Amino acid sequence: MDDSCNNPFSSSDFTSGTEAEVFEKIAPLPDAGSTTQAYIVRIKGQDFFMKRLRPELQQAERYRNLFRKEFKLGQQLASPYIVGYNALVDNERETYILRENVVGCTLKEKLSSSPEWFLEKKNMRRFMLQLLSALQHLHEHHVVHADLKPENVMLTRINNDVKLIDLGFAFSDNYTSSTGCTLQFAAPEQKNGGQLDARTDIYAFGLLINYIYKEVGSKPPRLWAGIANKCLQQAPKQRFQSAEEISTALLRRRRLLLKWSMAISIAALVGGAMYVIPNTYIGGEFIQEVEWVLQRPDYDFEAKVGFYRFNSADSSTVAMVGAKRNNSIWAQTYVEHKGRRLKLTSIGDRAFYKATHLEALHLPEGLDTIGYDALAHSGIIMLNLPKSLRHIKENAFRDMKNLKTIRLNEGIRYLPYGMAHHCPNLRTIFLPNSVKILPADMLAFCTKLEHVRLPDSLQAIERGTFWHCHSLTEMKLPETVERIAEYAFFHCSNLKRLVLPRLTPPNMTRSFNTGTQLVVYVPKEAVEVYRDDPEWGLLRIESLESLKESPLPTAP
Repeated sequence: MDDSCNNPFSSSDFTSGTEAEVFEKIAPLPDAGSTTQAYIVRIKGQDFFMKRLRPELQQAERYRNLFRKEFKLGQQLASPYIVGYNALVDNERETYILRENVVGCTLKEKLSSSPEWFLEKKNMRRFMLQLLSALQHLHEHHVVHADLKPENVMLTRINNDVKLIDLGFAFSDNYTSSTGCTLQFAAPEQKNGGQLDARTDIYAFGLLINYIYKEVGSKPPRLWAGIANKCLQQAPKQRFQSAEEISTALLRRRRLLLKWSMAISIAALVGGAMYVIPNTYIGGEFIQEVEWVLQRPDYDFEAKVGFYRFNSADSSTVAMVGAKRNNSIWAQTYVEHKGRRLKLTSIGDRAFYKATHLEALHLPEGLDTIGYDALAHSGIIMLNLPKSLRHIKENAFRDMKNLKTIRLNEGIRYLPYGMAHHCPNLRTIFLPNSVKILPADMLAFCTKLEHVRLPDSLQAIERGTFWHCHSLTEMKLPETVERIAEYAFFHCSNLKRLVLPRLTPPNMTRSFNTGTQLVVYVPKEAVEVYRDDPEWGLLRIESLESLKESPLPTAP
């Protein structure tokens, strides 16, 4: 859902002027419904999707209740594959919902623009597993979507991740009435006024699979066709009984192939064929599978998604020390074991080390610590770390070849040595204001790093923090910075502008390559002080006022 509209409404278009005043932008969207209007609104620089009752229905309590229901159901969910709900405005004059703005397209639009994407088995498998993860999360919270259709499944512009949207028709234990359904994707019990449950969404999932392959003009693979047929049984008791069952069925044949391949690989290893295997498909991808089996972590018990170890003998908290081989892992706040409810508080050392198959990892609130090398060499693409996180150990995120974004929340006070070095595709990192020191080699050799949000209270940048970050072109340091250690920005070959609004030069020794195009911009009254400094004077120093002619671009 792109925000390319350029015809913003004025505040007078909204009956609640006080709410509208906070919007920096209000842009209408064409996909409004018969009872709703849709907008992209901007608040403090961030875009949100607004769903608003039409003016003529603002006083209709029936429709207001539907908005209240949708928001309450959405707010209790926390899945990377379900759209997030941010706020409900519900006053005597109007009702509207603000939710996460998904930049991307609907499944229906994706099938129209890029049908070939769905013909790649790995894309289709990933799509189905992510959608099933979203449905499983809904059902675990006793919510039935009840309107699963191509218009309500989105794929993000970056990475084509699933985002399930629109809980307007949702059914739950607390809201046992549904206002309707889309007949083309409705289960028999919806059409006949029967009881809805998780199997209602499973029926719609089967319809979606058939719909996708019909639109791309191809037949689904035999395994997937069989799964769709079982989903589409008329009697709910004859269908799959949960989204997890479908995920297991999707992966079962792949796991059998992996087991046979592992057996062959092990036999080859025993037979002394190591010089051949590494250059074959079996020796490449499947040898990793063998290593994974042979190097299972030391754990106390196995639960739904992984392996766990007690933090102490009588502890009610546990650490996750490994996981079952999936490309998407959803770690829960609590783990059930022998009738006990145990809280997950940490990710153990090397828990996901070399998990190259792992693309998405959800870490729950309540998590306190991420261990040494915990995610090193894994295939994770984006890290959104929970607000409860307080401790990250050395090299926790090193050598993550697919990682593109790291977002650290407030509350983390200390960052470790080498935290995310050698992440060649990392482009953006958001650092919390609670951090005062950037440690040595923290982002060294992150060659595509472009955007860094530095803490407002930063005091020191240690040795080699941004060593070989070739894609950095500009950097703004807070005036609180007192020390920049040697080689902190060495070999940042495209760094051209450094903004430093500090009157006195920070301590600095060989922190930048000299003889480059780098220009350091400081307050006008401090220019000569910097030029007279034995270290800073080796660089080109200009006044901040000169930046007005060529201002720094705003980082996303």
